Amino acid sequence: LERMITMARGGKKATEKAPKDTSIFQKIVRRDSEWTHKEISTALHWVRQFFSIFLGIIWGIIPLRGAVGLLSFLIVSSILSILFCTVYLRADEDKLGGRSVMIQEGFMLSFAVFLLFWIMTYSLLHC
Repeated sequence: LERMITMARGGKKATEKAPKDTSIFQKIVRRDSEWTHKEISTALHWVRQFFSIFLGIIWGIIPLRGAVGLLSFLIVSSILSILFCTVYLRADEDKLGGRSVMIQEGFMLSFAVFLLFWIMTYSLLHC
């Protein structure tokens, strides 16, 4: 019976503690972590949101307007996504599905967050 209970718990005895799961944010800070595809997608999503807020505030302060602001965000956001995955996380590009998947992951939500902060900052400072 004890052997069956031990096997059901994944081979660990009741006195052994399971390792505590680390959050995505802790894994982002520690670059040596192992990543699954889902974790990379989640990390990329949150990093994009952070950069969207930051870039929206910067674009509103500068003040960039119109197509120049939109296109520059698209370019900077795409480059940052690729660099974050390939350079910082050292993830295999082919394993993730290529650069297009990295660029598309969480793009629409980050674009909406960027627009919100860009318009808000611009309106507060220049109108």
